[in-house]
Amino acid sequence: MSVFDKISDVFNKVDYSQPIVGVTLDGFILRIVTFKFNLDVKKLESNLKKNYNLSNSSVDPNIQLKCFAQDFERHRINLIKQVLNEIKTNPYYMTVPFLSIFFMGDLEDVNDTNKNYSGNYGWVNSNEIQRGDYNIYLNIPNLTLVDDINHKYLINEPKLIEALRHEQQHIIHEIKNKVFTNADFVTLNLLKSLKRDDSELVRGLDNLSNSFSYRAYFIYIRDLISSIMRKIHTNGFATFFSDEHQYCYLLDSWKNKHNEVRPITKSIQTGLMDILDTFYPDDSMSGLVKEELIKQIGSLLKQSYNTYELGSYMVYTIVFLGKKSYQEVLQMSVYQFFDEYEKAIISYGENPLVSLNSGKGILDFNRLLGVLSFIVTKQQHFSKSKSQQSF
Repeated sequence: MSVFDKISDVFNKVDYSQPIVGVTLDGFILRIVTFKFNLDVKKLESNLKKNYNLSNSSVDPNIQLKCFAQDFERHRINLIKQVLNEIKTNPYYMTVPFLSIFFMGDLEDVNDTNKNYSGNYGWVNSNEIQRGDYNIYLNIPNLTLVDDINHKYLINEPKLIEALRHEQQHIIHEIKNKVFTNADFVTLNLLKSLKRDDSELVRGLDNLSNSFSYRAYFIYIRDLISSIMRKIHTNGFATFFSDEHQYCYLLDSWKNKHNEVRPITKSIQTGLMDILDTFYPDDSMSGLVKEELIKQIGSLLKQSYNTYELGSYMVYTIVFLGKKSYQEVLQMSVYQFFDEYEKAIISYGENPLVSLNSGKGILDFNRLLGVLSFIVTKQQHFSKSKSQQSF
């Protein structure tokens, strides 16, 4: 019996009726957890009636409710089958000893025009991966399409597969290269210099407030620049290798991608420079300035999807022009990653869109850190001179 037949035989014996579906194969343990995925019938009924009233539809919402409620279990089982089929045919998932996949979300929100789910199809928790807990969370409402004519739920299969592969690449990247561990180490070292009153800053943008010192904002901005650099690396790797077949290895195709990504690069550069232009490194920094900074930082973070596009283009360049393999890219540190991208694109006769410290890119991270340092040094010199004049 071939390995594929052996896997198929095991997967065919799965009991789909259970809230946790388990599979064990040659030391690999898979769990698909579905009890966090549900259908709130009362909320679905409310949404259907609301949509019915707004659209003047002739379809009875009570009929829709009954059909969708009856279809929920079929949809859950089909999702499990799709996940099993993907894992069965892709050996990357079995590079870890065990893997848990969680179906998350309330399915009634698919029909709710005001649904409050993030745009993500899936996610992993970096702290869990670092502990050796390999979990992938799938945002099922965002992976579900609605057949309004037949009142059935459908799977957005391409996005489901893309989400699974993307998140599994994040897991592999951390295991082989400690990308999340290294990023956390940099952040924690920066945060050590914060005063106790500013310690809440580690929790993120939602906790930024007027009460924080200018030094807290300085540390946050410093970490933000470093974080974007690292996200370009990690998100780019996962995005490219989750769907490598979409990339065509022809120069015209690469040029098109290069030109598509240029405005994205400029957008990140502009967002960071706006923040640096607003930042005022002194305890007299007003509440209005802090509020503007919070707004600008929030705006930049909302564009985080740009790191996926920009990073995957950089991997594309390294693989296509630099002739590097999956394993070689997997082992690259964030610094090697930027260096290899720059070497690859310069060998072709183009200037890089992004650079680490050469100053050649539209977006150069060392230059941004230099601007931040200059702003602080200039203000400190001004404050010192002003203090001396007062004597």
